[in-house]
Amino acid sequence: MPRGNYDSDLDDRPRRRARRRRPGTNLAVVLVCVGAGLLLLLLAAAGVGAYILVRAKPAADPSLDAGPAVTDLERLAGGWECTFRDPAGRVTMRKVKLIVGTTETATWYRPDGTVFRVNRVEFRLEARGRAPVFRYFNGWVVDGPGAGQPFPGGEYEYTLDGDTWTEFDPGGPIVWTRRR
Repeated sequence: MPRGNYDSDLDDRPRRRARRRRPGTNLAVVLVCVGAGLLLLLLAAAGVGAYILVRAKPAADPSLDAGPAVTDLERLAGGWECTFRDPAGRVTMRKVKLIVGTTETATWYRPDGTVFRVNRVEFRLEARGRAPVFRYFNGWVVDGPGAGQPFPGGEYEYTLDGDTWTEFDPGGPIVWTRRR
């Protein structure tokens, strides 16, 4: 092997010259870089998709509200009670209403607790302007004086406030409390 300028005079044998690496591609390095790039791209796409899902506003669907809206009909369901008194404060009559669906059954009790009359009506909740109206019809006297006879229909404005139901009857307000 011929000596080159880079050899020392002290060397017995000439040094082997280091070969220059040819610029080429290492397939393993390329595959790792491409894989890492695809992984980053997928993560970014997943992040954008999650952001869109979280930030998107649902369509105006009332069933998606914070809680179900409770109607007056649902609030009226169940038992209600009112005690009627004379000017001296003595009990003259006690009335208990039971509302199931759109049917009201009213039982009138004498001061001694015996049943005086039971009547049943159908009703519909309506509005007159802003005021809610309780309209009853198709009534029958079920028990007591006039049993089997029609019970007259009518209507009144009302308010519901928690466990208090106030009827604004032409004869004056009647305040009912929920039976427990």
